[in-house]
Amino acid sequence: LDRFPIDLSGDGIADFVLTDDAFLYRFSSYAGSVAPPIVLNIVNGRAVDVSGTPGLRPLFAYEMSKARSYCIGPKWHTDQRNGARAGHVATAARPRPLAA
Repeated sequence: LDRFPIDLSGDGIADFVLTDDAFLYRFSSYAGSVAPPIVLNIVNGRAVDVSGTPGLRPLFAYEMSKARSYCIGPKWHTDQRNGARAGHVATAARPRPLAA
């Protein structure tokens, strides 16, 4: 865990913020990969993906801005941008409705 679980969505349940490591190496090298966040809650003893919860939009908006900087940044190696772009799009698609 990158941070201690707290209630980010306002539903009274602690949110575990992790990264979706399926994106690592998938679209570029590890260094060029941007893994979108994934948010889990423990419900009835099971981990449940709640990443689409509207209350998490601020988290995903922040992560989108970080990923976007890699997509367009002049210092980012051009052959590594696909990993950043995939992460940016996946991050934008998590909170419903689709964030712009």
